[in-house]
Amino acid sequence: MLKPKDFEFAIDQTILEHPEFSSQMVGGFINQINNGINPKMYTRKNGARQIMSQATESELLKYFLEEAIKIFNAASYFYWNDKYIQQLNSTQDKINYLSQTFPYFGEIQKLITIISDPKVNSVLYVKTNQNELIALLTSVLNTKIFTDRVYRDYIDKNGYVESILPNGKTVNLFDKFSEDNKRVATAKNIQVNHASINKCFSELMSGNQLKNQRNEYALDGTLYATQDIGNVRSNQEDSVIILTHPENPEFKLLAISDGMGGVDKGEKASSYIIQKITNWFKSLPVDSFYYADQVQQAFNNEIASASYDIYNSYNADFNRIVAGATFVGAIVTSDKTIVSSVGDSRAYATNGNTLNLITRDESAVWPPGQYITEESLDDLRFNKKNNVITRCIGQPLDKVQSTIIRNDDYLRLILTSDGVTDLLTTDRIRFIALNSSPELLTKYLVEEAITYDAVRLNGETPEFKGAIKAGKDNATAAAFIRR
Repeated sequence: MLKPKDFEFAIDQTILEHPEFSSQMVGGFINQINNGINPKMYTRKNGARQIMSQATESELLKYFLEEAIKIFNAASYFYWNDKYIQQLNSTQDKINYLSQTFPYFGEIQKLITIISDPKVNSVLYVKTNQNELIALLTSVLNTKIFTDRVYRDYIDKNGYVESILPNGKTVNLFDKFSEDNKRVATAKNIQVNHASINKCFSELMSGNQLKNQRNEYALDGTLYATQDIGNVRSNQEDSVIILTHPENPEFKLLAISDGMGGVDKGEKASSYIIQKITNWFKSLPVDSFYYADQVQQAFNNEIASASYDIYNSYNADFNRIVAGATFVGAIVTSDKTIVSSVGDSRAYATNGNTLNLITRDESAVWPPGQYITEESLDDLRFNKKNNVITRCIGQPLDKVQSTIIRNDDYLRLILTSDGVTDLLTTDRIRFIALNSSPELLTKYLVEEAITYDAVRLNGETPEFKGAIKAGKDNATAAAFIRR
C-alpha cells in the first residue's frame, strides 16, 4: 500500500518535469478514481511512474480524502493557535485572515461537515457526487501540492489529530474514513447521482469539454451554454463555464475563452484561464458579492494572473504567442453584474427591447476610442485583419477591459466567441436574443453560425472578404436569463 509521501512524490516529479500538466491534474485524477490508475499520466523521472503503477484508484481517493481531513485539522489549529490571528479583535477578521491563509478552507469545511455524519459513507458520497469529487481534488491540490513547501509541512505537522467539527463535536475522521472504505470495498454497482452534477463544470474540469464536438449545458433555470466545433477545425479550442456560487446560487459566473487559431496551444490557454477563474469564483466568501467594486478588482486581477501564468509557462521563452486565447466573463452579484474581457470575445445585454454591446473588440480593425455604428460593426467582420487581436490571454496584462452594469438594466446577458459574431449580424443576434426561449437562445446562436454563410453587401475588395463560410471556427455562446 502506498503512503501519502509516495503520491506526493509522484505528483511533484510530474509537475517539475511537465509544469503545464498542472492545469490538467484534476481531470486526470477524476478519470483515475473512476476508471483506474493510468501510470502514463506521471513522468518516468526518478521512478514516479513506477510508483504509481503500484497504486489503485481506491488508494488514490483515500489519499485525497485523508489530505482534506489534514487540511481541515491544520486550518482549525491555525485558527485557534496562530499568534497573529489571536490579536485580531473580531471573529469576522479572524475568519477573513483564515480564508486568506487557507483559501480553500470553505470548500473543505463543507465537505468535512457532510462526510462526518455517521449516516454518510464518505467514499460513496464523493464517488457518486462528481461535483464534490472535483471540489475535493481542486481544494487539496491547490492547498497542499501547488503551493509553498511551508504550507505542506504545516499541514503534515498539525493535521494528524482528531477533528473538531463546526458543531463542536470531536471525532477521529481518519478512523471513520477507514471504516467507510472497508464497507464500500464490497459494494457493487455504484451509481453516479447525475442530478447533482453541473455538467459544464464537470466536463470543463475533467478535460472532456475540449474532446466533444458539441456541448449543450443548462443550470439553475437561468444559465445556458452551447458549443460546436464547427465545420472546419478538427479540434475544440473554446472553453466555457456556467456556474452558481456553492453557498448562494443567486451569485453566478459565466465565461468563455476562445483559444487562438494559428498558435500551437490555444486550447491550453482557454482551458487554463476558465478553470482558474472557476476555482477562484467558487472560493470567494459569499459576503464579498455585496461589494461589486471589490469583486471587479479581484476578478480582473485573477484574469491578469492567469494570463501571466500562461505567458510564463508557454510564451516567455519563445518571444511569441505559443498559447493564447481571448476571454469574456461576467459575475452576477447581489445587484450588479461585472463584465470583463480580453481580445474579441463579446458580451451583449438586452432589456427586452434593444440589444447593447457591452465590450469592445481589442483587434487591429476596431477604431480606438470611437463610437462604432451597427453597420460599421457588421462590416468589420469581413475585414481581412478582423481576427488579428491586439491583446490576448497569454501576455502580461497591465489592465483588463471591464465594466459594471445594474442587474435591473437588463433581462438577458449573452457572451459569445467570434465563431458566432463573425457569422451573425447585430440585427440577427438581436432578433434571437429578444425572441428565443431561454433554453434555445444559445443553441440558435451557435446553430446559425455553423449553418449559414455570411455575405458582405458591398462585395469583395482588396481589404474585405466577400463572404465568410459557416462554421469556419469553433462557435460558443453562453447566456444568463434573469427572467
